[in-house]
Amino acid sequence: DDSICSAKIFIKLLDLAEKKNCKRVSALNQLIDHNQVIRTERPYHIILFAKNQKGLRDLYELVSKAHIDYFYKKPRIPKSVLQTFRKNLLVGSACEAGELYTAVKEHWRPERLNKVADFYDYYEVQPLGNNRYMVRNGELTEEDLIENNKRIIKLGKEKNKLVVATGDVHFVDPKDAYFREILQAGQGYKDSSIQPPLYYHSTQEMLDEFNYLDDEIAYDIVVKNTRKIANMIGDVLPVPNGTFPPVIEGSDTEIR
Repeated sequence: DDSICSAKIFIKLLDLAEKKNCKRVSALNQLIDHNQVIRTERPYHIILFAKNQKGLRDLYELVSKAHIDYFYKKPRIPKSVLQTFRKNLLVGSACEAGELYTAVKEHWRPERLNKVADFYDYYEVQPLGNNRYMVRNGELTEEDLIENNKRIIKLGKEKNKLVVATGDVHFVDPKDAYFREILQAGQGYKDSSIQPPLYYHSTQEMLDEFNYLDDEIAYDIVVKNTRKIANMIGDVLPVPNGTFPPVIEGSDTEIR
């Protein structure tokens, strides 16, 4: 019954396609509303740094486009749009909700993984505690979390991309996790009482988080490579110096 129903629907859809001057199956993609696809496709987290003042301006424009042109539940930036603005930006792979980590975790085929890896300027790995919720829900094991980080580090070496250890910091001190718990409880998170260690780690704390790596590799991703990323960013002024009142011709005379 399902097959018969699907076939009848398909025949109707072919009629509709033909009325839109689509005569071949290969031309069906032309009928797709690409903006709708962008809005409903699986989104991934990403990190964007402005390398200079021009990059800051580009970043603001991307933020505007994400909220005005491509907003669907949350602001989104299509890769095609980001690509046109990335000259003065640094693009990082972000946390476990990023595309690269997802590709590694889900074992995407090599050609697809390589395409994803090539897109990012640098890769990120994070403390195991950040992603331990996947162990609690049975999705991965502790060994899987370690292996995923090692695969990203190896991928960075193969692609000659910097790999940096980041904290996905949401609050300063461990005790501040309570405030995030309150926020998440209000948003309906069932595991809000089990907060990951998303506090601002010291250098030594971050090195300790990666004690399953060789000391030299751990030092590279925690200290050396993060400094290299910082050195790629010039002096950027978020708000220009001075005041900028509106200029309305004749307004001073009219007020008097």
